[in-house]
Amino acid sequence: MGFRQLIGLAAAVLGIAGAALAQPAQPKPDEMVNAPPFQHWSSFKVGTKVTQKQVVTLPDGQKVEQTIVQKLTQKTPQKVVVETVVTDNAKGIAETTRTITTYSPKVRMSEVGTASSPEATVTEGKEEMTLKGKKVDAEWVEAVTKSGDDVWKEKMWTAQGVPGGIVKQTVVHERGGKVVSESVLEVVDFTSGS
Repeated sequence: MGFRQLIGLAAAVLGIAGAALAQPAQPKPDEMVNAPPFQHWSSFKVGTKVTQKQVVTLPDGQKVEQTIVQKLTQKTPQKVVVETVVTDNAKGIAETTRTITTYSPKVRMSEVGTASSPEATVTEGKEEMTLKGKKVDAEWVEAVTKSGDDVWKEKMWTAQGVPGGIVKQTVVHERGGKVVSESVLEVVDFTSGS
């Protein structure tokens, strides 16, 4: 699962969890819900940056590393614009991709949510974490999805005081009881804009 797929899954998990907390019933596909990325970025000043490191461990023990730097470049009541620079560090060669993403305050549930599967379970909780030497109150959502022999276990910790919202995310993919891949995404630094 690539970084963009993880972010899409993260948005879906956050969107479903956020919508479930804010409303008594699951919103319908056409209903407008708060967009988690907008909610997390809109409280920061333009120029705010967050640096994350993602390490994916493959079955043969090989590790694939990425450094992700996100920067808030524009902010209005109607949108936030985030520049993302992803640097893949593979076999001593660094490859960089740059994307610009615009987030609106609201999105249709069909854009962030996925149909609930009878083989999926979601649990939530709160946990204190340490980030840059300071204690951070984080909320976490854990989703376990089964499809035949495949099991995906994703756990994401979020905090309002962290640009972009994601403090840490782990994803474990198992097939037939054996780990196919493991991914850990963590914030390593962030700075406020001016």
